[in-house]
Amino acid sequence: MVSKLKFISYYKTILLVLSIFLSAGCSNFVDSSPEAPKAGAGSIDLTGWNWEQNGIVALDGEWEFYWNRLLGPEASLPPGERPAVRDMPVPWNQAKENGEKLPASGFATYRLHVRTDGGEPMLALKLPPIETAYKLWVDGRLVAQGGRVGTTAAEAVPHYAPEVVAFVPEKPAFTLTLQVSNFDHRRGGLWNSVFLGTIQGVEAFAHRKLALDVFLAGCLLIMGMYHLGIYWLRKQDRSALFFGLFCLLMSVRSVLVGEMAVYQFDPDLPWKLLIRVEYLTMICGVPLSVLFVRSLYTREISRRVLTGILWVGGAFAVCAVLAPFPFAAYLVPPYQAIVVAASAYVLYAIVLAACRKRDGAVVAFIGVAAFVFTVIYDILYYNLLSSRGNLVPAGLIVFILATSLIISIRSAKAFRQVEIISRELQELNSGLEQKVKERTLALERSNQSLEQMYEELGRLENSRRQLLSNISHDLGTPMTLIQGYVEALMDGVASDPEQKHRYLRLIHTRIIGLNRLIQDLFQLSKLEARQISFNVQEMPVREYIRLVAERYELEVKEAGLHFELHISSAEELQGTVKIDLDRMDQVYTNLIYNALKHTPAGGTIRLVYEAEHHLIVTKIHDNGAGIAQEDLPYIFDRFYKKDKSRNSAGGGSGLGLSIAREIVEFHGGKIWAESRVGQGTTVCFMLPLYRAFD
Repeated sequence: MVSKLKFISYYKTILLVLSIFLSAGCSNFVDSSPEAPKAGAGSIDLTGWNWEQNGIVALDGEWEFYWNRLLGPEASLPPGERPAVRDMPVPWNQAKENGEKLPASGFATYRLHVRTDGGEPMLALKLPPIETAYKLWVDGRLVAQGGRVGTTAAEAVPHYAPEVVAFVPEKPAFTLTLQVSNFDHRRGGLWNSVFLGTIQGVEAFAHRKLALDVFLAGCLLIMGMYHLGIYWLRKQDRSALFFGLFCLLMSVRSVLVGEMAVYQFDPDLPWKLLIRVEYLTMICGVPLSVLFVRSLYTREISRRVLTGILWVGGAFAVCAVLAPFPFAAYLVPPYQAIVVAASAYVLYAIVLAACRKRDGAVVAFIGVAAFVFTVIYDILYYNLLSSRGNLVPAGLIVFILATSLIISIRSAKAFRQVEIISRELQELNSGLEQKVKERTLALERSNQSLEQMYEELGRLENSRRQLLSNISHDLGTPMTLIQGYVEALMDGVASDPEQKHRYLRLIHTRIIGLNRLIQDLFQLSKLEARQISFNVQEMPVREYIRLVAERYELEVKEAGLHFELHISSAEELQGTVKIDLDRMDQVYTNLIYNALKHTPAGGTIRLVYEAEHHLIVTKIHDNGAGIAQEDLPYIFDRFYKKDKSRNSAGGGSGLGLSIAREIVEFHGGKIWAESRVGQGTTVCFMLPLYRAFD
């Protein structure tokens, strides 16, 4: 609803500006009073005219006209000749002499006798552009001249511009004598009104017209530079380029027509150059305007029509630059027909765009229709088919306002679209960041998984190598002994039955040892490779301690040793452990049986449980011979079997402590030993202590 109200306000503004400029444009060509007198039979009576109240007056009506005669201010007619009169302002090639239409090229003299009340301190004439050279006398005084008047094209020099001519009348009645020659334009003579009034009134009138032209040129220049700047920043928007060039072109044209403000900067500029530039601005304005409309509504403007307009405009532009005068001036009427046809086609395209609900089509129609209306009206005026003219500035202002509004609407929509896209991109970036985080976490998990797999593969490979190495090393000696015993039996060395039976018992013992060694090796290899499944269960710490104590207390006492159990306070051991009870029993078996083996008769096996920082520490202490300090770092290595080692119970495989270490580490714990020679040995391991058991 708000956007609709804005559009309505824009339309009202456009219509208001249109009405103001139409009023201003039309007022330039009407007399300041509806009762202003008209010239008749070569004279005008201004007696009783109040210059202060009524303002200036247009000297329209019948002037004396002398074709192909350059009469001076003092020249008189031969006796009996009556002066010819001509309605003014009309170019002489629109009139007839002796029943025949006069040509545009030629020369003539105009005269008007003016009667006033007298007593005016100073009067002034507002002269329009006069094609194409002139001289003006007030009575016998030469007061103005443009170019050089001549009777042939070689003698005449074209140069005209609007001018204010001030003079002091010597008497109430005075005569205006105007010599005009034209050999360079399609119109000749006067075709705009000459105004008479006080110097203040005429100058104010001229300044208003000049200010309007300069104001329009300045606005067009600013708009053109602004939109070219927009195009420089965003070259994808061709509409800003074409509209900016069109504004610059119309800005140049604004100082070449009407009051010809360009002469205010340099009065000596060559007339023919300025006329060619004026024609080029008119010719090039049509293709640029069509290009601009097509940049807004591409589907509605045919490419073939556009190409045709560009080719025709290019051909006329070349002719306007190269054609000699006055032929160059005759290019204007046919091109004006092309302007009307192109304008009608553009209006049709915009109506089609409005029916298709294109953005800004209604606003574009208002601006273009106003501009086309004023252009056609001025074409009629310049071809003397209308008495009013010079409305193009008003239409141009409305067109520029409408076009600026369209471009502003498009820019606003583009900015809104950019904001939407930016917001979507921000959301997308946020989503991408989240996805990147998720993918990163997934990759990290994958890497961790791969690292675990790699570690497992490494452990498998190390276990395989160690297994093969240990098998080749530790199976070699027993197999050699078995082979020796068997060969002795085969060779008959042991012939006594008792001796044979003893050899067989030795072979059987060695085979049992080999079998135990192989089982321990495979178990250790699987533990190292994490290929053994553990049946982990959560149980209270006190229940866990009770089961261990009940199982091993009797075995220790049967071995002739004392058993002691030391437990921390109940408050410290409130919690649970997560263990595989069978595997932990294997750990206790290896550690306690090693302690039994190395503890002398009557000794003590002490089992201690302590809580330390969410850990439960188990200590198995004996008062045996102890372990040398240099052996302590190696007792948990496989096959470490020195005489003082604790790794094997009873001359075993040397893998018991290695298996115990793997089981403890699988449970997230750590195992170590503390000992001094002659002071006994303490093997310790710790396990995680979890929340209190409910």
